[in-house]
Amino acid sequence: MSARPLPDRADDEPAGPWPPLVAVAAAAVATAIRLRLLGVPLERDEGEYAYAGRLLRDGVPPFEAVYGMKLPGTHLAYGLAFSLLGPGTTSVRLLLLAVNLASTALVFLLGRAWLGPAGAAGAAVAFSFLSLQTAMLGPFAHATHFVVLPALAGLLAQERALRAPPGRRAAATVATGLFLGIAILMKQPGVVFLLFALARLVVSRAKERGSLAREAATMLAAAALPTAIVLAWAAMRGGLGHYAAWLFRYGAGYAKPLPLDQGALWLRVALGRILAQAPILWAIAAAGAALAALPGDVVPHGRRLLALAAFSFLGACPGLTFREHYFLLALPAVALLVGAAAEVAARGLRGRVAPAAAALAPAVVVLLAGAQSVASQRELLLSLAPDLVSRALYGDNLFPESPAIASWIAARTTPGDRIAIFGSEPQIPFLAGRRSATGHVYMYPLLEPQPDARAMQEEMMREVAHARPAFVVSVRVPTSWVRREDSDARVLDEMAAFLRDGYEPCGVVVAGEGGRSRILWEEDAAAVRGSDDVLAVVLRRREPTGASSGSARP
Repeated sequence: MSARPLPDRADDEPAGPWPPLVAVAAAAVATAIRLRLLGVPLERDEGEYAYAGRLLRDGVPPFEAVYGMKLPGTHLAYGLAFSLLGPGTTSVRLLLLAVNLASTALVFLLGRAWLGPAGAAGAAVAFSFLSLQTAMLGPFAHATHFVVLPALAGLLAQERALRAPPGRRAAATVATGLFLGIAILMKQPGVVFLLFALARLVVSRAKERGSLAREAATMLAAAALPTAIVLAWAAMRGGLGHYAAWLFRYGAGYAKPLPLDQGALWLRVALGRILAQAPILWAIAAAGAALAALPGDVVPHGRRLLALAAFSFLGACPGLTFREHYFLLALPAVALLVGAAAEVAARGLRGRVAPAAAALAPAVVVLLAGAQSVASQRELLLSLAPDLVSRALYGDNLFPESPAIASWIAARTTPGDRIAIFGSEPQIPFLAGRRSATGHVYMYPLLEPQPDARAMQEEMMREVAHARPAFVVSVRVPTSWVRREDSDARVLDEMAAFLRDGYEPCGVVVAGEGGRSRILWEEDAAAVRGSDDVLAVVLRRREPTGASSGSARP
C-alpha cells in the first residue's frame, strides 16, 4: 500500500457517522469498566487529594493543613466534586470518569483538526483503552489525569488562535494560556504542555516577530494567572511561606535525578509492564510514529505529533523515577500517533472501498486492539472484587481496610476531634471525616536523607502532641514509610514513646490468606497484637484515672 500525503484537514471527507460511533462505543466500554470499579478503595495519593479537597471545600486554604510541594489544582478538583456529590470514594471515581470522558472527547477533536475522521476515531478509541491500563494506574484518580484535560483544551484553543486572522487571536491566545496554566496548577509537570505550545507558536509565527512576541507574552501571562490566584489566596491566609520552604528546599532535593543507569532500569521496568498490557495498541502507535517521521508529509503535522510525544514524555522524567502514573501524560500523544496510523490506512483504502468503509475499518482495528488490552487485564478490570483489585495492585497497603478503620474511629469521636496517622495513609482521616493532628500526611519526607528531615520530624511530633489526638493509627506496612539504610529514624522512637505514655491499643489489622485481612477490635485484638502479621494497630488516648472519657465514646 502506497502512503499518499494527506490533506491539511479532512473535515470534508464523506466518512459518514461510523468512525465517531466506534469512538463512542469504545468510550462506552471504558465507562462500563470504570463503573464496575466504583467501589475500589482509595489509594494513598487519592487519599491526599480527597483529604485536602474536603478541607478546601470546608474553607481551609491551600498549604495550611496538608504539607507538600504540589500545587493544589487536583485538591480543588476533588473539592468541587465533593461540593456537587458529597465527599466519598464514589464521588472520586465519578469525577475521574467525567474527566476521562471529557479528555477522550478532546482527543477526538484534536485528531479531527490534525488528522481526519479515521484518525480522530482511532485516537479516541486508543485513548479510552490506554487510559484504563492498570500498569499506569489508569483506574485511579491521580493528578496526571487532571493535567491532561486542561492541557488538551489548551492545545485546541491554540489551534483556533493559530488559524485566526491577526485581529482575532487575542481571546483564543488567552484561553490557551489559561487552560495550560490550569494544567500546571493540577501538577507541575503540566508545564511540558506549555513548553510545547510555546515551541509551536515560535515555529508558526517565525516570520511575524511582532505577533510572536505579543502572543507569547499573552499566553505566558494567562498561564501564570491560575497559580498566581491560588498563591495570593495562600499568602493572605499566611500559608505561603510554609509552601515555599517545601517547594524550594525539599522540592529541590526531590527533583534531583537518579543516576542514569538506575533511571534507565526504572524506565525499562515501567515500559515493560505498560507495553505488555496493550502490545497491539502500542505497536500501532509505533507505526504511527514511524509514518509521522517520513519525509513528504505522509502524515500532515507529523513533526508536530512527534514533538508533542517528546514533550509529553519529559513530563514522566522528573527525578528519572518513571512512576507508573507519570506516563498518563503521554497518552494523548500516543493516542494521536495511533490515529495517524489509522488515517494513513484509511487513505490507502480510499478509492478501493466506499469512503465510509475506508474510514471505519482502521477505527475497528484499533477497537479490536483495545479489546485485546482489556482481555490482557480481564481479571483486574472485569472479575475481581473491588477490594481484591486494590490488593492485587498495591499489595499489603491498608487501602481495603481504611474504610472500616475510618468508620470505627468516626463512630467514637466527634467532628472536632483530631486523629493521627503514624504512616502515610491520608485516606483514613478523609474517610473518617476527621482532621489530621498534623499537616505531615506522608512519612516519606521525614525518613528521606534530606536536610530538613529532622526539622520535619520535630514539627510533626510537636503538632501531634499539641493536638492530643483521640485515636492514632500506627502503620507497620513498609511502603507506608519507605525507610532506608541512611534514614534518620529518631522519629520512630519518639512515636513509640508518645504512644506508650498516653495511648492504649484497641484494634489491629492482621494479614490473611489470599489477600483478605482481618480487623479485630478490643478483646479480640489483644490475642494477636504481637504477631508478625499485624499490618496496623489502632490506639485510643488513655485518659487519666478518674477522668471522664471525653469525646471517645464506647
